Amino acid sequence: MNLSNEPTVQEDTQPVAVYRPETPPPTDIGPEPDGPGCGMWVFIMLIAGLLGLIIVALAGAVGWNNGTKMAQQNAQATQQADINNQVQQMSTDLAAGNGSLFEIRNNYLKTQSPNLPQIVQLEETATALYLTNQPTVTPTPTATSVQENTALPSPTATSEPIAIATEEDGGIDLLDLLTSAQQAVNAENWTEAIETLDIIISVDPQFERSRVNALMTTALNSRALALFRSGESGLAEAISLANRVEQFGDINGDVSYEREVAILYLNAKTRINTSDYANSIRYLNDVLALSPNYLDTSTLLLNQYIAYGDALDASGQPCAAVQQYQNAVSRGSSSAAGKRDAAQFTCENGTPTPPGFIATPDPNGTIVAPIGQPGL
Repeated sequence: MNLSNEPTVQEDTQPVAVYRPETPPPTDIGPEPDGPGCGMWVFIMLIAGLLGLIIVALAGAVGWNNGTKMAQQNAQATQQADINNQVQQMSTDLAAGNGSLFEIRNNYLKTQSPNLPQIVQLEETATALYLTNQPTVTPTPTATSVQENTALPSPTATSEPIAIATEEDGGIDLLDLLTSAQQAVNAENWTEAIETLDIIISVDPQFERSRVNALMTTALNSRALALFRSGESGLAEAISLANRVEQFGDINGDVSYEREVAILYLNAKTRINTSDYANSIRYLNDVLALSPNYLDTSTLLLNQYIAYGDALDASGQPCAAVQQYQNAVSRGSSSAAGKRDAAQFTCENGTPTPPGFIATPDPNGTIVAPIGQPGL
């Protein structure tokens, strides 16, 4: 019993809980991974991508090389086909006696394939034909006396001989010749300039090469253009000069154009008066497409249409002849209209009965009608 007045204090004999902050329970994350990390995977992917690019690049390079080889082979085949065609045409030119076109093709082939064996053979044939076709010279008796006032004909010179200056040691003075060539160009004496420059080149191809090339380019372009515009007689020489221009410099635009037209025109002319109507008409149409008023091309084309129609009609093809006659009519031929109508009638009704024709009696008592006529 507590006799005092102090309150009774009970002892707390229970354990007192101590406050501790809550901690999350441990998580079981397992053992550390043994494989490569993220960085390693990125590196591997970069290497794989780089290898892929290399493979693609190598494949592209192989394809490009194969394509290049194929293109080169195709180009060589095309060039060889052109050379073979030119050789064949040269034989045709020789057979037709067309020396101008033969020379043009010969110069062209020498720039493409100078060592071609066929060229040597064709040149030998051309030389033989030329010598064979030369007229036989009959010697004229020598006059015993000539009157003083008798006027003798003087030979016509195409150009005056070029004076060639020599140096003290007997060599040719190339500098003096070059000066003469420059003066000839300034005077627009293209033929003299070309001849003088050819002498310089034959003596020393490297002498003042740039200046010689420039003068030769000007002279060749100018002379070729003048010949192209002088008429048919100068076309072959003009083409030859135009082909030479590219050995020394750039061909003039007008010269290149005129050369293209002239070659087409001469190709057509070689087929006139032959049976190759289709190609002559094709070339003449090509000429007119480039130059509608070129020389006598329009007249030649009209005549070829009529000649082609006549040939077809005579060979029993009146229906095909109608179209050729109509082509001539479209170009203004009035005479071709009658030919067209006659061919059209034959095409539709057969061959008409000639005047005075008497049908041959059939042994069985029937009369045999002429071909294309209804039976009697």
